[in-house]
Amino acid sequence: MVFFGGYYCSPDMEVESYSNDVFVLNIALMEWVKPTVEGKAPPPRSAHTANFVKGKMHVFGGLTTNMKNLNDVWILKTS
Repeated sequence: MVFFGGYYCSPDMEVESYSNDVFVLNIALMEWVKPTVEGKAPPPRSAHTANFVKGKMHVFGGLTTNMKNLNDVWILKTS
């Protein structure tokens, strides 16, 4: 299982942050791994979609730090 990006808001709503991190869950071991990712990284975002097509993760759209709607596509090769 692969996760990309995300959003955090503190309980008092004073701190917000967006992420462009990639994490992989090894389901057999139930361990999270943060792989080394090469190349240009997409901007941090939340509320995006991510789908796997032929071994590549396609990330589309979402919201960035100033609540700007994104209309871009990024591809992460997972091999």
